[in-house]
Amino acid sequence: MVAAVALLTVVALVSLLVTRPARPAGQLKTPDGVVTAFVLAVQAGNAAEAWSYVSPQAAPPGPSLPAPPDKAGRPSLTRDEFQSEVDGARGQQRSRIRIVSVSPTGDTATVVLEVTNFSSSPFGGASSHTVTVTLARQGGSWLITSDPSPWQFT
Repeated sequence: MVAAVALLTVVALVSLLVTRPARPAGQLKTPDGVVTAFVLAVQAGNAAEAWSYVSPQAAPPGPSLPAPPDKAGRPSLTRDEFQSEVDGARGQQRSRIRIVSVSPTGDTATVVLEVTNFSSSPFGGASSHTVTVTLARQGGSWLITSDPSPWQFT
């Protein structure tokens, strides 16, 4: 009896993993698909995946004057700094992100997001702000060229 329960448990776990919905291959072929994948990776704490959607020509973070890119051509936000920001942003607030508009123009695109943060206080409440993400088609893929700082999406 115990063996049968253990076997059924293993079968159930395997079926969950096998039938788990994968990201459609076509999703990463559109600007909004790339932005969606980036935001989901940031929210999941997967900085390596999120970083893969960022262009080497991405704008430096923050309102300060642009800093020169690093040796690999990446923005002044290094991969380690990006990882730290993703780790720090994870689970801080509950937020909903909605795509407001997608404006492709040739090899560039703009995706406008509405980020709504929900208060964790007992009195509730929410606040919203918009984030504009710019992308460029590079090597057949869409990559984010605007500030990739994860704090914008929390």
